[in-house]
Amino acid sequence: MTSKAQGVNIWIPLVVMLSLIFIVSCGSGEDTDLTDGDQESVVDGDKESSMDGDVEDSEENTTTDGDDDSFEDEIEEEQEAIVSETIFSSYIDEEKTVAYVDLPRYLGKWYEIATYTIPFQDGCTGSTATYGVNEDNSISVTNECFLESLDGEYKIDTARAEIINSETNAELIVYFTEAFGADYWIIELDGSESEEPYEWAVVGSSLSIFLWVLSRNPQIEDTRLEMILDRLEERGYDIEKLDFTLQPEEDDNL
Repeated sequence: MTSKAQGVNIWIPLVVMLSLIFIVSCGSGEDTDLTDGDQESVVDGDKESSMDGDVEDSEENTTTDGDDDSFEDEIEEEQEAIVSETIFSSYIDEEKTVAYVDLPRYLGKWYEIATYTIPFQDGCTGSTATYGVNEDNSISVTNECFLESLDGEYKIDTARAEIINSETNAELIVYFTEAFGADYWIIELDGSESEEPYEWAVVGSSLSIFLWVLSRNPQIEDTRLEMILDRLEERGYDIEKLDFTLQPEEDDNL
């Protein structure tokens, strides 16, 4: 009896040990599964996060491209508006002048945009011409500029002009002295129908040796200026000879 009881007592610890080993093994398997699951979850999450980031980048790029396109569209619309507003007055080909000038709309201050430079204008910047009416109904002329720079020495010349073609008002002679006069022919002009002052003009002469591009503002839109120069070139004027006048960005008096 004693030997059998001892045999049973020996097997009991072995069974307990095997049970413990089995339980530990199962527990380790669960940890492994959890770890793998966590890894998959983290990896999948990173992938999804990365994909979300790519989507956001794509959306940002789309937004940026849209803004650029919108800005370009606005520029095109502004240029088209300028083109539509740039109407040329009809001109008389054989006389080289426009068909008609409404003098009240022409009077006032003009900024010189470009010119065939002549000796008495040499070194001038910020050049302007202002026209008014004298008591004898002749036109007063006041030419102003600054020598060498916009901060340079101020220069002013005055003259008077007489209309020699009252049908068109486009042909004048400007007298700087009683003995000396020069042609002043308005050869291109803003053709918009309005009671407001003309916005731009081009002045020449009978011999095409003088040329001035004038604007009511110190600066003129590139699109409009290009159209004016193309028109002059079509009419045979050498635009390569034009010198562009340095002007302030805006009128300080406004």
